[in-house]
Amino acid sequence: MNYQIRRISVSDRDNLIKLFINSFNWKPSPDYINRKYDTALLGPVNTGFIAYSDEGNPAAYYGVFAVKLNIDGNIIQAAQSGDTVTHTEHRGKGLFIELAKHTYALCKQEGIDIVFGFPNKNSYPGFIKKLNWIHIHDIDVFSIKVQTLPIAKLVKKFPFFQNFYLNIIKLFLSKKTFYPDSFSSVINQGLSGVCRDEKYLKYRESKDKFFLNKYAKSWVKFDGALIIGDILNENTKSLESHIKWLKRVAFFTGCNKIMFCSSPGTILHNQFSKYAKVINQMPAGIMPVSDDVNVTDKIFFTSADFDNY
Repeated sequence: MNYQIRRISVSDRDNLIKLFINSFNWKPSPDYINRKYDTALLGPVNTGFIAYSDEGNPAAYYGVFAVKLNIDGNIIQAAQSGDTVTHTEHRGKGLFIELAKHTYALCKQEGIDIVFGFPNKNSYPGFIKKLNWIHIHDIDVFSIKVQTLPIAKLVKKFPFFQNFYLNIIKLFLSKKTFYPDSFSSVINQGLSGVCRDEKYLKYRESKDKFFLNKYAKSWVKFDGALIIGDILNENTKSLESHIKWLKRVAFFTGCNKIMFCSSPGTILHNQFSKYAKVINQMPAGIMPVSDDVNVTDKIFFTSADFDNY
């Protein structure tokens, strides 16, 4: 079968939703797709390719999302490897690898110097063996159980109630929220990581995320659980008090789990490991696009850096 491969555009987004439905049994809203794919604040837009079958049906998509990296104090244009979607009728035909090669060639044209990401077990072999990614480390996934009614899980299963649920949370947390100009424990520690400046925070803004200030400062998301994107804390005592408070927040909002992901080697990772157990790990990888970029494995991430956060 021959495929028509072309750069993704706004006109392809309805077909992209069809691919999500077929591949993941999940229908993202047009608003979600439009917000996620509009990376104009952070760099190039529509950096990806979609394949169509002979009949004109969407067969596969791969793309990356523009983002800035702060590496040793230098801001460089980067991109996060994003959605990898192949229709069930078109798997095993090399479309993912072909689309990825087209995408990385486009990255070079658009001035993107490096691509990073967190491949799952299905795409990992392709990234490492066929696309020359470098596996830099494994990110630890922490979990804290909270004894409460699993309301958040029910809301995720029945999204009709989401707006009501989030409005209640907004009211409940109203006196503890704020909005920063930047937010990164990694950068504050002097390490290399995603540049979460005002533009990045604006791009990631959504009604299910909140910046909280109580003993310490955190960026959290309510998505079936209480997911911590990152925490800024002055010391171990302030973190301990903040986590105890977040447990109370989770209890009253019906989140029976608090989740957090972090690269090892950061102060926050070392502190957080005292209060939660690691339940899983996921690979972090990079692929230099520009010949002018020095390859480094010293890039650190937290939950707030994932494309689905």
